[in-house]
Amino acid sequence: MVRTVTRKFAALLWFLLFAVWTPLLAQSEFPKAVGYVNDFANVISVDIARKSERAYFEASSEAQGTPKVDFYSGSN
Repeated sequence: MVRTVTRKFAALLWFLLFAVWTPLLAQSEFPKAVGYVNDFANVISVDIARKSERAYFEASSEAQGTPKVDFYSGSN
């Protein structure tokens, strides 16, 4: 009985430490978003970012139907 209570208390203590310290350690400053395509990891080429922004504006201006967006036309 005592061993079960001790294990439960230890598990609760670890959970509380994890629940409190993890968010504190994970806080960081994120760059400010600019526009609709934000590549903070620098993995999207400038060309693809421009095409993505253009496709977003074209799709949002469509009033009817499902817009067809082709990001990689001609690069098969």
